[in-house]
Amino acid sequence: MTYCYLFEAKSIQSYLFKTGKLKDVIAASERLDVLVDDNNSVLTEVLEQLGYSHNLADKEARGEIKFLRCKGAAFFAYSNDKAPLQALRNIWTLTVLQLFPGLEFCDALVYGEDGPDKETNEPSKALQNAIKLGQQRLAADRNQAKVNLPLAPAIAEVSQRTGNAQVPTSKLARFAPKEEVEFERLDLDTDLHRQAYELMNLKHQGALQGKYSPNEQKYTYPIDLENDFDFSTEQNAHSGKQNDERKDIALVHIDGNGLGIILRKLNKALKDADESVYANAYRTFSEGLAAATQKAAQAATQLVVDYGQTNNRLAMRPLVLGGDDVTLLIRADLALPWSEKFCEVFKQTSKEALASTVKVIKQYGDAEVTKDIKDYLSASGGVLFQKAGHPFTNSHHLVEGLCEKAKRLTKQIDNNVGPAALSFLRLSNTATQHVEQVIKQNVTVTLEELEKLTTALPAYLVEPHSHYPCLADLYHLFDVCTQPSTPMTMSKWRQLLTHLSLGDMAEATRIYARALTLAKGKKSELEDAFNQLSKSQNDTTWYWQQDGEWFSPLSDLMVLERFYFKPVDAVEAQ
Repeated sequence: MTYCYLFEAKSIQSYLFKTGKLKDVIAASERLDVLVDDNNSVLTEVLEQLGYSHNLADKEARGEIKFLRCKGAAFFAYSNDKAPLQALRNIWTLTVLQLFPGLEFCDALVYGEDGPDKETNEPSKALQNAIKLGQQRLAADRNQAKVNLPLAPAIAEVSQRTGNAQVPTSKLARFAPKEEVEFERLDLDTDLHRQAYELMNLKHQGALQGKYSPNEQKYTYPIDLENDFDFSTEQNAHSGKQNDERKDIALVHIDGNGLGIILRKLNKALKDADESVYANAYRTFSEGLAAATQKAAQAATQLVVDYGQTNNRLAMRPLVLGGDDVTLLIRADLALPWSEKFCEVFKQTSKEALASTVKVIKQYGDAEVTKDIKDYLSASGGVLFQKAGHPFTNSHHLVEGLCEKAKRLTKQIDNNVGPAALSFLRLSNTATQHVEQVIKQNVTVTLEELEKLTTALPAYLVEPHSHYPCLADLYHLFDVCTQPSTPMTMSKWRQLLTHLSLGDMAEATRIYARALTLAKGKKSELEDAFNQLSKSQNDTTWYWQQDGEWFSPLSDLMVLERFYFKPVDAVEAQ
């Protein structure tokens, strides 16, 4: 009989952005980064207090408590005895509640025995049965409502930012200007974050920041996005814009594709393998994936080092790096290049990290399991452009929604491990609605002729693939539209968009047709660029039908007009 204890923090993005203040986001992300890990983590200290031997730091070590996974605010532990895991659960959940009162988490303590799988009736070992049952319990626990402590009844004072119960502000949390502390009513989580911000000196350093820094170099990151952030770019100077007019920033969230598929194949292939083989394969995969994500983040951050560095300070702010997820704030013009680079490198690094896992699956799995297995993972994400001064309270919901749209395109192409995709949107004002509602309000127009036209594509592939739109095609279209000889300049496209927003499709069509008529022989390159993006030869050219809906990339072109940046061609910005 084998016992397993599984723990996962959930709704991490919501927890990070709860107050909408960057210093709280930074403190929360840095604190969560050291919650679960194999070195110098809260979990390590808890295990030391328990007194049981374990293999958290060294997977080859023997111990009463052994780990299959210990990355990304989650861990899976197992033992042949229930007592060590029960003790771990008791003190661990108490520790998490004390350190992160508002953090939602799910956990499960289960046991498994050698015998047939209850669903497939195939032979399976105790550890594999326990992990499968534990994951089912976790899934069920995720849907259970949790009570946050301390409670905030009607008679309690509440935090103005979060609505949680107010607590007396501690001395360490009073590093902010006095008038701000007196104005704010802090809840317990926020108070703990600000204590950590002061004690851990997060204004200048942090473990999470180091994970993004390439070549083991130490860089600093800005705190005040409005006043302590370098927005200067070559594009600003070229456009004759002052920096105060260009205080735009981007929130990037990227998530891996195909992780669940690899894990399911691994579980099937090793369902009746020796316990040590299964545990080693699972942990090797977990650690390899974390390393692949970190390497990709560092490779992408090299772009910021090259084009967004001022006196060793980078124009970005890391927020999350765990498992196959990354979240960061970055200077707007560097957001798409950073995201593209991450996706490209992640495909390569994940291939290196998965080599041993794929080898084990092919060694133990049958033909059905190894069928269509891919030796790499991809990543898809969302990029939200907004003003640096806008609150981030709801931004994470929007960027996660954009990420889901990108993943939808990825799965549409290949439900196994599809190609990397990105979805982006620019907001000129704050928004609290769901991403689909925001898209409807900002880039969707109602027309009598088409009923509805969305002036931004749902997502773009990072690399060309078949007949699907990709970023290279969008960049080519933008280059054509910015050439001196183009029949449709960007100012004409803005004029056309204005008429579309007024519901005047006839005038928009007339503007385009007249421009092409006056251009005479210069129109073919523009039409070819649109057809290359839409992957179709259509009469309307600048808009087309896709999956029963009408789309046009005009709003995406407006985003590029403001933020387009080619690292390979750019002169170093600083």
